[in-house]
Amino acid sequence: MKFNKRQQSKSQTKKTKFRRSAKWIKFRRHMKAKQKTDPITGSPLAPTCSVHHLDMREENYEDLSDETHFVALNAQSHETIHFLWQAHGG
Repeated sequence: MKFNKRQQSKSQTKKTKFRRSAKWIKFRRHMKAKQKTDPITGSPLAPTCSVHHLDMREENYEDLSDETHFVALNAQSHETIHFLWQAHGG
């Protein structure tokens, strides 16, 4: 589904608010402690690692009930994943 700029802005604002929530911060710490390494490079996770949503659907963005829908990645791996996703029509 394609969104217009206003819808995208509203969606991004909602996602940003969620990523600042105590629930997300706690989940991110948990995933980093559990995973410890970047699965793409095998390097230890940096303190600034990202937790990437594997299910990019809007309706599932705040659903933290299944840890298998997330992966902790260092910055370069996270950028690469997003580049590939966008390059393939994401």
